[in-house]
Amino acid sequence: MSEKREELFGVNPLLEALRAGTREFDKVYIARGVHSKGFEEVVQLCRQQKIPVHLELREALDRIAGTKKHQGVAAVAV
Repeated sequence: MSEKREELFGVNPLLEALRAGTREFDKVYIARGVHSKGFEEVVQLCRQQKIPVHLELREALDRIAGTKKHQGVAAVAV
């Protein structure tokens, strides 16, 4: 049986998913140098849920997301 992987992009969609706790995330990617209240909450929720957070260059997130419209955050859910 193969695993279905889902990718999620954007600060607010990720925050909502982390708060709801309805998805199991494999890892979260955040663009280096990005600082805001939303990103801080993403990191805090990931720590609480033991989800690895990787700081990446924005160009790396562009490749991971397949678009530049990721708002500096991308997540992989299993």
